[in-house]
Amino acid sequence: MEIKEFNSNELNEPMFHPEQTIELLIELDSQPDLKVVEIEETYRRVIKDTLDDGPEYESYPLISYKKLFINFANLSVVLEEYFRSIISEEYQYSLELTDA
Repeated sequence: MEIKEFNSNELNEPMFHPEQTIELLIELDSQPDLKVVEIEETYRRVIKDTLDDGPEYESYPLISYKKLFINFANLSVVLEEYFRSIISEEYQYSLELTDA
């Protein structure tokens, strides 16, 4: 895999679950909260600092999907199973980050 293709995949990957979630909620006639989470700007530009900020940034999706699960799981078995699978994937990913 070329570096350009790898970088493109890495940039698009964080949007896959949110897009899939919104499509499913719309399909099931639910209205997702479109509030955007603010990420604190640290103004640190050293690579080590960026790597240190990574786990905190990566925890946002897991927290967000847990909140969505709480809000929407009782509405549909499909949503409940969907959010369980997404939470599981995000949790596994967070474990991979801590092991790295």
